[in-house]
Order: sequence, then C-alpha cells, then structure tokens
Amino acid sequence: ELLGLGFFVVGLFVLNEGEEWNDIAEGRMDQIGAGVLTLGIFLSCLAILGCYASATESKKLMITYCFGLTILIIIQLTIGILSFVYGAKVASFITESFKTIIESYDGMSKSSNRLDKIMETMECCGMEGAEDFSELTDEKKWVQDNLPEACCVSPEAECGYNWQEKSKDSYYLDGCLDKASNWLQKNFRILGICGILLMLIE
Repeated sequence: ELLGLGFFVVGLFVLNEGEEWNDIAEGRMDQIGAGVLTLGIFLSCLAILGCYASATESKKLMITYCFGLTILIIIQLTIGILSFVYGAKVASFITESFKTIIESYDGMSKSSNRLDKIMETMECCGMEGAEDFSELTDEKKWVQDNLPEACCVSPEAECGYNWQEKSKDSYYLDGCLDKASNWLQKNFRILGICGILLMLIE
C-alpha cells in the first residue's frame, strides 16, 4: 500500500512539475504522470484487496487478488523491458525537439518560457551551447547577439545583451542536450530496474 502511495505522489509531482518538459517530450509528460498515478491507485487498491481477502479468508477475493497481481507483474515486466530497449533512443528524440524549440525561440512564447525554466534549473544554455542562440535562432524573432536571461549566472534584465563582449564567467556556456539526455536516460533505466525489482519481490 505504501508503494502504491509512493507511485501516486510521483504521478502527481510529474503532472504538476513536468510541464516545462512537455515541449521537449512532445506533450508526453502528462501521459507519463497519468500512467504513474494510475499505477499508484491500482497498487493501493490491490494491497487493500489482498489484506481484506486474507482477513476474511475469502476464496473468491484471493483469486481476484492473485489475478490482479499477475496483471501487475506483466505490466512491470513490460515497463522494465521497454525502458531498457528504448532508453538509448531518447537522445536523438531530445535533439530534434531541442533544435525545433531553439529555432522558434522568441523569449515570449510558452515553449520559450519552458526552455528558459529548463536552462535555469539545469544551469545550461542552448542545445549544444550558448552559440546556438546566434546560429540556430530566427533573426526575425530573436536578436542573435543576445542570450536569454536564463543563461546568465545571475539573471537580471538585459544581462544577456551583447554577451560575447562580456566576461564568459557571467554565463552558463554548456549546452542542455547532454544534461537532459543523461537525466532522462538515467531515469528510464531507474524505471526499468524498479519495474523488474518489484516484479521479483512480488
């Protein structure tokens, strides 16, 4: 039951805090959060059913519990395998998403604001590096001599203006691609390991 509660809390967290990743994940963060939330509810209900079946010594409830447990094991095994198989493909998917967002970056749109949040949180700038805002952005939408405030170590108004003429120590120059890819691949593997371990425990 505690495990189900844990998945429930994680699901709520992903739904509430994963919004800035939606553009990079092509809107899949809501699906992931909903999936984890559903799994948490299912685990909690299954645990309660198991306890009640054991207390009442009901054969029908025990059969129902075993059936539900079998379904859960199959789901966890599937998640574990898919996480390992597709984890390596995450990098190329993220690359294309990052590139699309930077090419349309204007500093005002929802996707731009979400990218700002990611850069600020991960302390990085652009996809491959700060130069992306000079090379990949559309000059009609973004002044290519400037960096977003999120790329500044100490964000303040106009801190990214004409950044190449200022001290490089004032900016996060490393790209976000490697950091995001490593973070997501790591969590894919953790998800896979947890799924397999839970299956073995059950």
